[in-house]
Amino acid sequence: IAKIGQKLGVKYVAVADVSEVLDECYIASRLINVETGEIIATTDASSPVETMQQLTVLAEKVASGLTGNVQPASAGVVAGALDSTGTVETFSVNGVTFDMIRVDGGSFMMGSSDPEANSDERPVHSETVPTFWIGKTEVTQALWLAVMGSNPSNFRGDNLPVEKVSWFMCQEFVERLSNLTGRVFRLPTEAEWEYAARGGRNSRGYKYSGGNDLWRLGWYDENSSRSTHPVGTKLPNEL
Repeated sequence: IAKIGQKLGVKYVAVADVSEVLDECYIASRLINVETGEIIATTDASSPVETMQQLTVLAEKVASGLTGNVQPASAGVVAGALDSTGTVETFSVNGVTFDMIRVDGGSFMMGSSDPEANSDERPVHSETVPTFWIGKTEVTQALWLAVMGSNPSNFRGDNLPVEKVSWFMCQEFVERLSNLTGRVFRLPTEAEWEYAARGGRNSRGYKYSGGNDLWRLGWYDENSSRSTHPVGTKLPNEL
């Protein structure tokens, strides 16, 4: 793709994958620097498409996301305060703060050959991801309420992770969050999620995210009492 851009004499090339998800058109796109081949921006969007006008509106939304052409931050929003290391960015939306962690890009072996692993985690293969940012914790119910104005969760608590949300609801959440903050938010790809869970470049090769002792790292059937728990109360991983 980068070579095509070089022949055309342009600096950036946008590439998009278009698919149909249920009754909606879904576009996943990325913006590539022609000189370096680096992916400098990614975004995705979806909506019902029955006419050319609806497709044009969806395409414009994707283009806006790639170029960062979103609305200025709304009142009551503090958008992007970097810490001294440049690796943590703090946002505040209607009085609710959350942190985004920078994950430096790299290559890793994705998947697992562990006997306990699911079949869809095989075969183990090499993946490379560019630098990206990811939430320090799960999205809390307080943040979801601040952005969406409602809370669909079964277990209630401001600092509990939001649940009972669909993929489409999450797409609406990141779109609204982008409009509120003036920044582009999206869901991580599967490769980005696994890379971050493994600790990125700082990975020490643990069995689980952050160590080998599951009890100290996460909530599951043997220690959760079949309920969600406040975010950030277990040990962190290498990031």
